[in-house]
Amino acid sequence: MSFIMKRHSAPWKAAIFRVLRIACLSWSLTTCGNAAASLASKDSQTGFTAYGESCAGAGCIFDESSVGADIHEFCLVPGVGGGRAVQLVRPTDDHLGLELVEEGMQLLRSIPKPIAIVTAIGSVKTGKSSLLNVLNEHVLCAKGDQLDGFHVSDSVNATTRGIWIWSEPIEVESRVLQEHIDKGLTSKSSAFDHLVTVMDSLMGGTLRAKLTAKGRADFSKRSVDRVNVVLLDVEGFNSTDGFQRYDEALFTLAATLSTELIYLTHKVLDSRDLLDLQHMLQTANSTIVNIYRSLSNAPSVVIGEGNYARSHQGVSVIQQAGVAEETGCDACNIITNVSRTASGERLGGGLLDLQTRTTLTMSVQGFNLQLQESALDYLNEVINVKRFDLSYNDQRSFLANLSQMREQFVRFFKADSRSRATASSPDQLATDLISRMTSGYKYVIPHVFGAVDALLMSAPSKNNKTPRKCELARGYLEQVLNFKIRLFKRCLMSPKTRVSFVLNDTVHMAGNDFGDLLDHLVKTLNDSLKAGSVDYEGDFRLTRANLVKNDLVDLYAQELGGFTRKLPIPLPVELADFNEVTKTKYIQLIELYASYDITPDNYRALKADFEGRLSKLMEYFDHELHEITLKHCRAVLPGVKNAISELTAQLKLPVLPSVIEDLERKRLEILDIFVQAVDANGVEYSTTEASKAVAVEVVEFIDTQIHDLYRENESEINAVFQEGTRRAIEFYVSNSDRNAVEKYRVSSTDFVESVNAWIGGSYAAYYQVVGDFKEMDDMNRKSLEFLGKQLSLLEKESMDHWDDVCRHSLSQTMHRFKSTFDVQLQQLVPFRPAPKPILRIAIEYLRARGWAAMAELHCGTSQVVRNTQPIFNRMVDEIGQNAVKSNDESVFRHFHKEFMIMYQEAVERVDHVYHFYQLKKHMHWYAKRHVFAHIKVVDQLLRPKRAAEELKKNVDVDVLENITDAKLLREAKSLLLIGSADASKTHVIDASILLEDIVEQWLSERLYPRIRNDLMIRMPKLSTFFAMAAVLVCSTLMFNVRNARLIYFLCCIDVIAFVHMMGLRRVMLLLGMAARWAKNLLTMAIATLGVSWSVAIAMTLLAGSLLWRQVVRRMPAILGGRRRSRYLLLKQGR
Repeated sequence: MSFIMKRHSAPWKAAIFRVLRIACLSWSLTTCGNAAASLASKDSQTGFTAYGESCAGAGCIFDESSVGADIHEFCLVPGVGGGRAVQLVRPTDDHLGLELVEEGMQLLRSIPKPIAIVTAIGSVKTGKSSLLNVLNEHVLCAKGDQLDGFHVSDSVNATTRGIWIWSEPIEVESRVLQEHIDKGLTSKSSAFDHLVTVMDSLMGGTLRAKLTAKGRADFSKRSVDRVNVVLLDVEGFNSTDGFQRYDEALFTLAATLSTELIYLTHKVLDSRDLLDLQHMLQTANSTIVNIYRSLSNAPSVVIGEGNYARSHQGVSVIQQAGVAEETGCDACNIITNVSRTASGERLGGGLLDLQTRTTLTMSVQGFNLQLQESALDYLNEVINVKRFDLSYNDQRSFLANLSQMREQFVRFFKADSRSRATASSPDQLATDLISRMTSGYKYVIPHVFGAVDALLMSAPSKNNKTPRKCELARGYLEQVLNFKIRLFKRCLMSPKTRVSFVLNDTVHMAGNDFGDLLDHLVKTLNDSLKAGSVDYEGDFRLTRANLVKNDLVDLYAQELGGFTRKLPIPLPVELADFNEVTKTKYIQLIELYASYDITPDNYRALKADFEGRLSKLMEYFDHELHEITLKHCRAVLPGVKNAISELTAQLKLPVLPSVIEDLERKRLEILDIFVQAVDANGVEYSTTEASKAVAVEVVEFIDTQIHDLYRENESEINAVFQEGTRRAIEFYVSNSDRNAVEKYRVSSTDFVESVNAWIGGSYAAYYQVVGDFKEMDDMNRKSLEFLGKQLSLLEKESMDHWDDVCRHSLSQTMHRFKSTFDVQLQQLVPFRPAPKPILRIAIEYLRARGWAAMAELHCGTSQVVRNTQPIFNRMVDEIGQNAVKSNDESVFRHFHKEFMIMYQEAVERVDHVYHFYQLKKHMHWYAKRHVFAHIKVVDQLLRPKRAAEELKKNVDVDVLENITDAKLLREAKSLLLIGSADASKTHVIDASILLEDIVEQWLSERLYPRIRNDLMIRMPKLSTFFAMAAVLVCSTLMFNVRNARLIYFLCCIDVIAFVHMMGLRRVMLLLGMAARWAKNLLTMAIATLGVSWSVAIAMTLLAGSLLWRQVVRRMPAILGGRRRSRYLLLKQGR
């Protein structure tokens, strides 16, 4: 009757079943045979998918296309990248030993548990490093197009020496892997993960067993949620410079350390590969079983249950000193039982640990054959098919040995303690088992590995050289991706474990465990290589002691962590007292476990390292307690901050700064809120460093709150000052309303007084709002400065508006004056046309009267009015010129016939004059003698006497005195007989004078523009050219001729030619204009300097010219005399 083997409650029964399992698997080796893979005909061949399952049709098409830039689709772990290959074990120079590399050992020891080690082995140039580079997420998913991982070369020589480790473990999380599984990246539902061993138990003394079958890993039964996958690259076997024992030593290291062992071969998996692997396993079995037997044969120290420890049997390790005091026992005498006899359960677990937890993957690189079944079926048949070179007698002897060994184990565990003492020891039974398993029977693969997987891969790319990432075939990456998912699943389900001698259970191995194991493995294998046999049983006592030390350290960490994490939170002093008691107990335990088994020197080193690790753990948990306490203190921090905030919120801002200063002086009283909150449970956490650190934050928070109070109070005070400034400005603006024009139609003095009153009221409004805060000199000073600037601007705007009102009044007055000018002029001079002097006097009188009216305005004395005077004068000039022009037009229209006669005379005389002045003189004579022979017609038209009488009758003498033109004022007084004007000096307007003025105006305004072109006669063109040539020639010769008379002659010719070229009339006109300008300049100089200075300057210039003339005349005689004297001196000298 078959049943599934489970862990039995009795240790000896579990050991029996494990031994029987080994026997059953060994019996299955008798059915050896040929491999099942063969090339079929094209019609009957079927393929297999990337998942290793058989297929047919279009589903078997292998995707040979390059992956290109889509390499990220084949990545499982996010955020990877980095690391490098570091050598862990290297061969000696003669390949007769192994050496550990310190950098690699430090890297291995630093990896935290749980750990799963994946190792690639196989013959040289089978693609181990290339496969690891594709499996390595840090290499495949890193930036760049090169697979910069383990060193790969295209040469025939091996590139990997010893064992290399990747510096960065792949951190695989079950959550991430489950997401990829849910996305459908795993194999089909019908595919299996690996081969498992299925067996039956004993039935009636007959041993029956089944062959390996396909199985699927139950991912829900994983032991951890995260695992560190470490990749090891092992030097290839069968290299030209190596030898068999060196290869066997490397295989032993790989098989001992690995969780997943990948054996690579080329093209096809045949019997030769299995025989090579079988040979390696035979030579490694002895060392592997001895390792586990030695590590299992440890003293059994039974540990009881303490307050913070796990439950164990045996010695009770009490963790708290308080518990020891309550029980009344001595803490140093708690250990009661130490046994040096290994139990059968621990022996069986040690022997079968590697078998039950290690998976072998048979990998074929470049597999291009087609299968009639799945890859796992193919591998199953290859491993289990019968070999015909195993005889029937060998099979019978093998089964007999297994049956005899089974009976010995059964009798041993069924015997009582007295009979067991005389029977064979488990060590002898294990030795017998080793000798039988390694005798000469083939195919021990199912007896060493609990599961076997298959990885049949095509070529990575079409290029035979080392490919880049983008050149990898998509089908190849799909095969590797499926295997990678299966690999990571098994790593999460079965990370590397070992037997804990303290906890009597299996525990996950850490990096330190691997380091200790590898250290002593290398020493043992080196001794084996020197002894010439790999079956040498190495001494693993020191390793066992190190593993015991690691177990005790873990137990110490658990108990110290339990005490640290208890509630209520202990104080650091309590943790220190607890550590003193606990540390003493564990030092005694390490002595009981290890002192008897290793040398005194090794024990002292071990103990020193143990105490150092305990001290580091104490520092770690002291830091953790500090963090827990810190977390507790920070947990009350929000409530404390709220209380402090409420306290500070009670202040009604704004307040004087002295109030906040008083609050700042009470900072320690505010800090008591935090102290009371921390010590609420009766434990004085306020004395801890964590509380002090948080207290610093509380003090900083208090300072921040006070600082915020200062800032907010300052902001509020600023708001008060701003409000006072705003009220002051509003007061000024409301009083200086521009729409109230009557406030601005006052005199300048009254308006200045009003502005000063407005400013004073503004300052009063400011101080009314500010109140007591005016004692803050700095802020008050700044606010007053700002207010002063604003009031200055407002005052300027008010004055500008007063000026605008004044300009508006002036504009209205000027407009009214302009619109009534003609009416006023008509009142003064009612008869038109009027004599021009009378008209000019009337216009100036109106100017004075209009300006007097503007001066009488409210702003008459201001600068605005004074600035407006030029504008008013220009306006009066323009209006007056229009009036005079209209008056002249009336006169010209009246004498139209007479002026036509004069025009005809001017046209006739224009050809006989050289200048307009000559024509003007003639026209004046002609008008008096012929045109206006009767002067009374002018007197009858203009009526000067009557016009003067009317003007005198309508003129105000006081206004007349305001005329600014003094000459015109004297003329008006003389003409109108006003003031003290003497009758003898009375200015009388004569008709002849009026006639001359009329004729002069007509000649300049009407005649000259019409005959101006007739006065400018042009020279003939040819003569002009001759004259220009003469000017140029004469001017040129003047610079080259030395004769004075010839120069005078050329100058005369030059002048004559210039006059002829320009025209005599033009030259005379220019001379006349020059003479006129000279006359005007002389007149202006005499008027400016005065007659006396002018005469003095003229006499000085005349005297200077006469003196210069005398000097020039006497200069030749003087120069001649000097030359004569010089000549006589030279002559005498000769």
